[in-house]
Amino acid sequence: MAKKIHEEDIKLNIIINGDKSKQELADLDKDTKKLITSNKELKKAKADLVAQGKKDSAEFRNLSK
Repeated sequence: MAKKIHEEDIKLNIIINGDKSKQELADLDKDTKKLITSNKELKKAKADLVAQGKKDSAEFRNLSK
């Protein structure tokens, strides 16, 4: 009688151009971290302007673009 194949019996890893993919992933990760930092700085600058009462100023609108 034939043995049934279970999920745990099958494992397949395919790596095509792994080095290039890893480099692209690392670049994307680095860019994401830069964007997060930039967003935090913009939020802080906007909060500072609101605290100074300049919410309707041109500077605030430029930060909001």
